[in-house]
Amino acid sequence: MPANRRQRRANARKAGGKAGNDAAVVLAAAGEQLAQGRFADADRMVGRVLAVYPKNADAYHLRGVIAYQTGHGQAALDLLAKAVKYAPRSGAILGTQAVIHDSLGNAADAEKSYRKALAFAPEDLQIRNNYGGFLKSAGKLQEAEEQFRKAVAADGGDIASLTNLAAMLAETGRPDASEALFRDAIAKAPNVMDLQTDLAVVLQQQGRLDAARQCLETVLQREPENIAALINLASVHFDAESFEAGEPMARKAADAAPENPVAQNNLGNILTALSRHTEAEEAFKRALRTAPEDPRTYGNLGHLLKVMGRGEEAVAAYRRALAFDPQGGQQAYGLSLSLLMTGKIQEAWRYHEAGFDCGERRPDRRAEAPRWTQQPLDGKTLLIWPEQGVGDEVRFAACFSEFLAAVPETAEIRIECDARLASIFARSFPRAQVAATGGTDPASVDFQISSGQLTELLRPNLDAFPVEAGFLTPDPDLVEKWRGRLDALGPTKKVGLAWTSGMKSGRRDINLTTLTDWRPLFALDGVEVVNLQYGDVDDEINAAASETGSTLRRLPDLDLKDDLEDVLALCMALDAVVCVATSSIDFAGSVGAPTYTLSNEGDWVTLGTDRHPWYPSARIHTRRHDEDWSNTIAALVEDFRVSANL
Repeated sequence: MPANRRQRRANARKAGGKAGNDAAVVLAAAGEQLAQGRFADADRMVGRVLAVYPKNADAYHLRGVIAYQTGHGQAALDLLAKAVKYAPRSGAILGTQAVIHDSLGNAADAEKSYRKALAFAPEDLQIRNNYGGFLKSAGKLQEAEEQFRKAVAADGGDIASLTNLAAMLAETGRPDASEALFRDAIAKAPNVMDLQTDLAVVLQQQGRLDAARQCLETVLQREPENIAALINLASVHFDAESFEAGEPMARKAADAAPENPVAQNNLGNILTALSRHTEAEEAFKRALRTAPEDPRTYGNLGHLLKVMGRGEEAVAAYRRALAFDPQGGQQAYGLSLSLLMTGKIQEAWRYHEAGFDCGERRPDRRAEAPRWTQQPLDGKTLLIWPEQGVGDEVRFAACFSEFLAAVPETAEIRIECDARLASIFARSFPRAQVAATGGTDPASVDFQISSGQLTELLRPNLDAFPVEAGFLTPDPDLVEKWRGRLDALGPTKKVGLAWTSGMKSGRRDINLTTLTDWRPLFALDGVEVVNLQYGDVDDEINAAASETGSTLRRLPDLDLKDDLEDVLALCMALDAVVCVATSSIDFAGSVGAPTYTLSNEGDWVTLGTDRHPWYPSARIHTRRHDEDWSNTIAALVEDFRVSANL
């Protein structure tokens, strides 16, 4: 008997359900083939489903994914459009469509698809997290954070959601909140070592380097070949300036991941700090072979070349860095210093401002008042404020006298400086009002400029640098006091010596020497060597005396760090000052004392010359980056001996 209409509908429903089940089974099998990278097999299985069920949205969805993964982006979008046509309310299909639009640069279409996907599947955490990542990449940070927070609120146990939000908080300057989320994720998934690595990055961002190191070492105990942990541990050691300990980690990561530019850069940076320059250069060049447009690598290479005295090559490397990242402050500042070391002063100053933006020039007080850009100063008040260290303050003060001589009498010029220099500056620049740093209310001035910025305006080329020695005036009574003290030591030449820095770090400072390096100076007949080195150096002085018999005359009633009035007066009273490239050269040079100083080849302060343009009374002796100081010190001492008629 023929079936009536109701029976035919029932039979159709049964057949359709069975058919749907069969299609789902085949598509699931195709998905497994896809997961194993067997694209052709997966596509054939999807094709069989579509031959029978030409309106199966899931089949078009899967075929679109296959097309995308095999590099056919537009074909993938065409297939997904068919999937959406047959299942317009499928959040999963729309979510995939959004991902592919994003990968192809179709930002507007991607966002539209993401919004539709979440409208139909608001509970789908993968879609929400993907959307958050899309918004983050687009620079819509507040909206991205909102999506990540919704994902965490929907399921506080979802590790991907927790880590996405944690990373977002870290990148937007909230490391404490980020740390709490990473620790929550670790508590929920203690065996996921990547979470420990992510937490270490946040701890490093906070400056908690020991805690970061412990996290990464925990990962490496479980997974000794974990590349991410090795890379990050090398970075932590670099920040901690424990370069010797970090080098094996950096090398292991670089060897295990030769195509990873971050691993190669970490190794290159550590080797640079260890003065293993040739190896460092090789590491940076390996990184560039993998990532030839990476501005950070060019910047690191530029720094290395600058250290090696290869100024023109450093300039070229920094220019390449800026070509790929025009806003790179660190690279622009590095270019400025490299241009200075090659004598291109005017161009160098154009990039020098970037030092504030990247944190190399501090403090940054540019926003306190309008900047002086040579506006008329009649009836106006100008504040000149200091930047960088005390030696830099002194060096940049070399242009104050000529500047003050040119400003109108109606202008009020205020100079701030390190409190230790205040009385010296007040005596040397009586036309200005001098105060210790921070002693001026910014609201009381019309304009401001840093001493370094003022130097940029007044020193556009070598001809603009001083030809007469000395611009600071030491206290004449103190000069006489120290001259008398020195005369009492006998008829010998009195030479002040500063051989190191009071600011020590784990980084091998290529500017510094040891006291025993100066045996040739102590060996000169008719010379009394006087200590000008501030800091805790008594043990080194005693050890040198025991080892070489050298006698360094100490002045126990003089605080060489804080009594700068006495230090400058002593420099003036000495027959000569011998020093390395620290603030000692600035103190001696600023009062016009005969000064003999060591420098590394290509030091930017020489401005591409064989002299010290900032201090005409200073004579420079340079060494190559791959030499020790012995020959250079011997040449300096001989220069002094001849000049002093010894």
